[in-house]
Amino acid sequence: VTDERLPPPPDTGEYIGDDNLEFRSLLNFEKVGRGEAKRCVMCGRVAEAEDRRKAGCEPQTCVIPRQCKDVCDACTKSTWHHRASGAYFKWCQGCKKFRAIAAFANKRHTAKCDACRKRGRSGYHAKVKRQAIDSDSAEMPL
Repeated sequence: VTDERLPPPPDTGEYIGDDNLEFRSLLNFEKVGRGEAKRCVMCGRVAEAEDRRKAGCEPQTCVIPRQCKDVCDACTKSTWHHRASGAYFKWCQGCKKFRAIAAFANKRHTAKCDACRKRGRSGYHAKVKRQAIDSDSAEMPL
């Protein structure tokens, strides 16, 4: 589903949140067992590599990174519709799980949900503050 086709958030107060999104119920295909060829649990394509650098830049090449729980890189960027619950959801690169589209309220096209983006910003600001304190203490004469 493209962002243009997503319905506006309901005004009725009915929030289809992450509480209703159980990982196994969202999958279109079953996870494969050990020793079998990896396959994306959303689109069903067989993985050709675990790293885009090794697989090449062809968009039709299916790449399933190790940290993405059997979701290929194309499906991690997609927005999905769960017909049973009516929920729209998307993969969060920070949480490493599917989140309701409302979790991406500020920027629906990003790879991380609002909570992960906020956590990243606060970590970055703390790092910058530490570096400023360290550089100030290094400049002080003895």
